[in-house]
Amino acid sequence: MKTKIAVMIALLAMGTTHQASAAVHGLNVSQMVGQTVESSFGYTFISGWTAAPTYGDGVTMQGAAGASDNLGIAGFVFFEISASDLITFLAGATDGDTFAMRVWNDDNNDTWRGGIWFDENGTRKIADVLENPDSFSSIVQLTMDDISGITKLGLYIENPSMEQGDTYHVSFAAVPEPGTMVIWSMLGGLGLVISRRRKG
Repeated sequence: MKTKIAVMIALLAMGTTHQASAAVHGLNVSQMVGQTVESSFGYTFISGWTAAPTYGDGVTMQGAAGASDNLGIAGFVFFEISASDLITFLAGATDGDTFAMRVWNDDNNDTWRGGIWFDENGTRKIADVLENPDSFSSIVQLTMDDISGITKLGLYIENPSMEQGDTYHVSFAAVPEPGTMVIWSMLGGLGLVISRRRKG
């Protein structure tokens, strides 16, 4: 019994150590909703972000925060979090950590892209995904090599299809820490081992 517990604790410690050296960070709802337009092209109207957003037909989006705005042909808009939110976000990260978000986007007659981005040492890094159908999502992620070199960070939307202008529907949510999921599953396994031991 003691051996099994010792093994579980050792595995738990290993998982925690690994997570500490390569954590995953996402924006919270407040940071997403508080974004402003960093740059844009082709948009006729930009209303910004809301929490628990809905599509134009009233159906709730899957993400924790999102936007549903109008744009012209081949448009894009880069949203960025505020300076104070950026400081908070980077304070909890270290070099080599990952910036990741889960994105839902409804095509609504055009081919949308949803993504994440940041400026690091003068270079803009971008990760995005081509449209997801309703109720489906994808995870986009970028490695943050030099935290001290990141000056801007946020989410963005793009219509690269060269089709008609339309209204996009895109929402995002933070990605759960993979290490957290592993730790909880280990603790569950530990509880199961102890329970079986007591019954035996």
